[in-house]
Amino acid sequence: MEDLELLITIKADFKTIKMKKILITGSLGYIGSVVYEHLIKSGYRVTGIDNGIFESCFLGNPYTQNVVYKNLSNITEQDIEENEVVIHLSGLQNDPIAETYPGRLYDVEFEYSLYIARACKKMGIKFIYASSCSVYGYSESNKYLTENDLTNPLTPYSINKLRTEKSIIDLCDKKFKPVLLRFATIFGYSPRIRFDLYINMFVGMAMTSGRLFLNSDGSSWRPNVHINDICKVLELTIEKEFDNYEVINVGNNNLNCQVADVIDILKKQLPDLSVEFAGSQHELFNDQYVVGGKDKRSYKVDFSKLNNIFGEIVCSTTLEAGITNLICRLQLIEDFPIIFQDTKFYRLQWMKKLMSKELLDQSLNYYRVNN
Repeated sequence: MEDLELLITIKADFKTIKMKKILITGSLGYIGSVVYEHLIKSGYRVTGIDNGIFESCFLGNPYTQNVVYKNLSNITEQDIEENEVVIHLSGLQNDPIAETYPGRLYDVEFEYSLYIARACKKMGIKFIYASSCSVYGYSESNKYLTENDLTNPLTPYSINKLRTEKSIIDLCDKKFKPVLLRFATIFGYSPRIRFDLYINMFVGMAMTSGRLFLNSDGSSWRPNVHINDICKVLELTIEKEFDNYEVINVGNNNLNCQVADVIDILKKQLPDLSVEFAGSQHELFNDQYVVGGKDKRSYKVDFSKLNNIFGEIVCSTTLEAGITNLICRLQLIEDFPIIFQDTKFYRLQWMKKLMSKELLDQSLNYYRVNN
């Protein structure tokens, strides 16, 4: 009888844990679409807030229930209250949009991120911030960089991520203990996929033309992580009680690789693949941070802290397995060669298109058109 009562108690506790109320900002983005579905299927009560910029940029059938369409610069405490956890994914992508449209773009993102963090502190809500390993920028040494090493952000995106991190940390006290997750470069299938992320782009090129067009020599180092592993990390972070605020690199040490290593993996799966140096000739695949065939960004990252905190190798998907899965998912899509060229799946080009139609202004306010 005691064993039965214990089992009932355990099940009740598990149900209570899984029914936590979660708010995800940026729930209609590349990462948000996958995380949103994952947490709903895991039993959480999930609400999303998104301005809808990428609402129509989909391949599959992403979850959209319980999504509030709203520009994050207009978010209020009423949007945040009654949640137990806020996962803040919303923000500009790692593209030179701020240089294309100079102004307050990153300032707007910084301001609403700090507003959300302050609101969570005021209301006793757990705050999880999506940062990036790109804050490390460039390192000449072969050292795997930890959370305690110096940062060296090179782009407006990574500079803003670090600025936001520091301002959130300044809010910390004994009760407000945010978790700042520095994601490695993400790859893998999402119903709102991005083909401007280099592994996704390489797979798309290989599948549609049998050729890779490179704008660099492939020597730069990148840490990588599969999008499904991001979901696992976020779920573990939701449930973990932290004694202090934490900055955590998210990825796997074995997925630190040179761009050329990814090409070798693709060649093994697609033996007829050819590789060409294209420089900066193609608008969709151009990258202003590649100069003279060299990518300014190159760094290795250490993910030991992540695994030590959770007591396991959290991000376990290998490059080979992740690439195989992506190829299999994309092979199921009708007219994929045409879709791969669609600006919907290239963030900078899509935002430029919305701006040209005056649907997106230079303060990131999106004027949503209901279809």
